[in-house]
Amino acid sequence: MRILFLRFANINSLAGEWAINFEDPAFRDGLFALTGPTGSGKTSVLDALSLALYGRTVRQKISKETNEVMTRGTSSALSEVTFETHGQRFLCTWSQHRARAKTGGNLQPAKRSLTCLTNGKTLCERLNGMDDAVARATGMTFEQFTRSVLLAQGQFDAFLKAKDDERSGILEQVTGTEIYSEIGAEVFARYQQERDKVALLTQQQASVRVLDDESRAALLCECTAAREAKRELSDAVERLQREHAWLDHLNTLRGELVRLQQEGVAYDDRVRQSAPVLERLARAEAARAVDVVYAKADAIRKLAWQRVKVWASRPVDVAAAAAALDDWRRELAVADRLLTHPEAGPPTAEERGWPLVRCALFSLEANRAHSAALPALDAFRINKDAAQAERARAESERAARRPDLESTLRLAREKVELVKRVASLEDQRALLEQGFPCPLCGATEHPYSSGIPLPELAAAQKELDGIEQRLRNLEQAVEAARGAAESAEAALLRQENAVRVFEQGLRDAQARYESSREELKERIASGEEVVREVQAVTDKLKAALVSAGFSNEPHWLDARWNDKDVARSQALKEELAQTGSSLKGRRSQTEELLSRKMSEALTQRSIEEVLAERTEKRAALEQQTQRVADLQAALKADDEAVLLRREQGTALEAQKALFAHWESLNSWIGGENGARFKRYAQGITLRRLLQMANPHLARMTRDRYEMAWAPESQELLPEMIDREQGDVRRAVSNLSGGETFLVSLALALGLSGMASGQLRVDSLFLDEGFGTLDEDALDTALETLAGLQRQGKLIGIISHVPAIKERVRTQIQIVPQAGGRSILRGAGIV
Repeated sequence: MRILFLRFANINSLAGEWAINFEDPAFRDGLFALTGPTGSGKTSVLDALSLALYGRTVRQKISKETNEVMTRGTSSALSEVTFETHGQRFLCTWSQHRARAKTGGNLQPAKRSLTCLTNGKTLCERLNGMDDAVARATGMTFEQFTRSVLLAQGQFDAFLKAKDDERSGILEQVTGTEIYSEIGAEVFARYQQERDKVALLTQQQASVRVLDDESRAALLCECTAAREAKRELSDAVERLQREHAWLDHLNTLRGELVRLQQEGVAYDDRVRQSAPVLERLARAEAARAVDVVYAKADAIRKLAWQRVKVWASRPVDVAAAAAALDDWRRELAVADRLLTHPEAGPPTAEERGWPLVRCALFSLEANRAHSAALPALDAFRINKDAAQAERARAESERAARRPDLESTLRLAREKVELVKRVASLEDQRALLEQGFPCPLCGATEHPYSSGIPLPELAAAQKELDGIEQRLRNLEQAVEAARGAAESAEAALLRQENAVRVFEQGLRDAQARYESSREELKERIASGEEVVREVQAVTDKLKAALVSAGFSNEPHWLDARWNDKDVARSQALKEELAQTGSSLKGRRSQTEELLSRKMSEALTQRSIEEVLAERTEKRAALEQQTQRVADLQAALKADDEAVLLRREQGTALEAQKALFAHWESLNSWIGGENGARFKRYAQGITLRRLLQMANPHLARMTRDRYEMAWAPESQELLPEMIDREQGDVRRAVSNLSGGETFLVSLALALGLSGMASGQLRVDSLFLDEGFGTLDEDALDTALETLAGLQRQGKLIGIISHVPAIKERVRTQIQIVPQAGGRSILRGAGIV
């Protein structure tokens, strides 16, 4: 991770907006210093960097209620940083302001965002998701950032001077080894959990009770005896059930015989009540003997009457048919007389009701209407021709006069416009001079300027109106002639249509009369033939009725039934016969069954006695069944207890094996507070830290000092091996102030390499006091830091020491101003 650009505003003493471009060529050497007097605000630059990335700082509180970073007397603060990691560039921002932009307003929630500048995509804008988003982009949490990029002032000095238990906590906080204490405590908790499971399973197994061999044998013997008693009671109940069923069957058969006797009495009553119907059926069956002769005669008569349609729809006899023939002949004669001799007089009221007479009258009326319409048709033709001639004359007159009138109209309109225009130029006309051109028309002669009176507008307008009226009169005359011609033509068309309708009505009436006359003539001829034929078949039918015992046709029809009535009566007759036969058979069968059932003789007792004993035996059977179930349940419970005890034994052995594993692990690293494993892990971490820091210490002390730590040591504090004193081991407490700073700086650089993990850290900010070093030690420390430039790192030193100003060429100066505020000067400031 490499810091590229930092912009901030109103952070601590640095009021206003500031920006540092770390890509400026001035930072090419890789080492720069943030210098300034104590309290001027050097660490504020690191606060701005931490705020931009993580929304917090190491030393100050920031929330909705409190903001110790915002410059006093301002209403907002912001910070944004551009950084590069894994070949991609990101922009991370933080800002907070007070309500209504007032210095005394309430603090509003902070705003944060993360944007990938490589593709322009906004990765996060939510406060509760920003820490995770920044950690994914940078590869570091806030704690890792303060261990590897931004090293706060005095952190490792406190580590070297702290008590051992405090030093353990500091090392855990700085290196992130708190997980080992959690693991140790978790192992101890798991050890206790598995130990409690062993105790619980042991207690559960002891609580399961099983029968001894003697008790189980006695229980089995008791269960066998109970099952035998239950079987005997079940056999007795089944026997009593059969006896009860036998007695109940006998009672049912006896009751059935009583019901059959009652049905026989009811059957005899039905036979007596049905006698009239059966007698009527006998007469109907005798009448059916004449059905064939009647059907043949009736068919002949119907076919004969059907030849004359008016007789086919109603009953008729020979006398009535003869009277009808006379009426039809009179109707034909009256109709023919009306058409051939209409002057003979009108028909009577009765004759007007005859169909053929009505057709004749309708034909006479249609002929009179057609004749009356013909004279009017000629008059309409004459009127039409006259109207068309007048139309042609009016159109011809318009064609002849219209061109002259339209030309005259144009001249009259121009005259009116000219008079209006001349009248509107009264003032200008007075300025015209003869021989000089008019400014409007260009003429050099001006007749109206020398006193010649102007034409009157009213006379010109009246002339124009008269011409327009004559044109309108021409058009109105043409339109009137055209309307009259169209009306005359429409009237002629209506009369022609009426004549055609009358002609069609006359043809229809004549055709209807001829058709009706032919139909009536055919009816008369058919009727005369049908009357010699119907009389013959009627005589034959009378002879057949007499031989069958019927005096006449109505007497025979009264005795005859239709097929439905006959079928219903025959069904009654058959049903009575079948019912009698069935009743006799069922009574015989029931008597035989009763005799056979009584021969079984299952018991001599009454049904009440059998029921009482069966109830008693059933109650005893239920009790014995429950007894057997209880004994079997006890045996099953003992079987389940044996199986459960066996399964619990297997589970207990498995749990003991698991407990032994956790017991062994707990003896190595477990503990109630996890101190044992934490101490072990911190020792490993400390040795690794010393491996990372010793190369830096060797360079800064010219290979004199090396840090070492033995696992058996009671403290998490390294010893100093002094190569110039025969590798004697010295306590860090015996180091001078300058040596202590060099050791702390070496540990900080080593920690930076440890905390970054797989992430390459290309920017490092050290906020440590270099004032404790002499000139040689300071030179050596700065050379060591400058050597990191060859690894592509950018190292920033925050110091007020004058020697730093002399030895570090690239500087950012914090210059105090009045009122406790400062400004930035130097490299990269934009």
